[in-house]
Amino acid sequence: MSMQTNIDDVRDEIMRLEAAPHFDAAAWSRVLADLGTAGRVSALADAQRRMETARSNQPAVAVETDYNVDGKLKAYWVQRTDDEWGMWIHAESVGKAKSIYHQQDPSLEPANFTDLRAIRPWRGAETLLDITPFTDGTLALAGYPVGADEFPDCFLEFCPCSMCKAERLKPTYRMSINDLVEA
Repeated sequence: MSMQTNIDDVRDEIMRLEAAPHFDAAAWSRVLADLGTAGRVSALADAQRRMETARSNQPAVAVETDYNVDGKLKAYWVQRTDDEWGMWIHAESVGKAKSIYHQQDPSLEPANFTDLRAIRPWRGAETLLDITPFTDGTLALAGYPVGADEFPDCFLEFCPCSMCKAERLKPTYRMSINDLVEA
């Protein structure tokens, strides 16, 4: 769909997704992104509500992935207290998210465990981020634009979960990283 897409076509796609036998997170993401870039705020809010209803009525995972089927993994933004830099991490609990951050922390002086803060994404964004890898696209769709053109999909490197690992192993991801190395 493009910015010139007829709203009737968008509604047809939303109705198709609502009636689908499985929740297709990627297709919903495309619809929401198209509505967002087209500046259709009220249509975007309506589509988000309909997506939430469809997600709650059907399995919460895209058919092709089986990521986070049991819903144990949650998305957390983990950072040191009063620090601007942090990591998106999928973990089963706040303590595990902080532990993963502690292991992945690239700074020379690791943070004290008590100086780390792990917070959940804001309401509405958590449902998307719990079931998708931390790509720039999914973060922007959830309302957290990354804006780091020099390091695309940088949060995939930090999260050790199976979702983010599978995304890192895709040929398209490897190709984009290799393009950066060659540049």
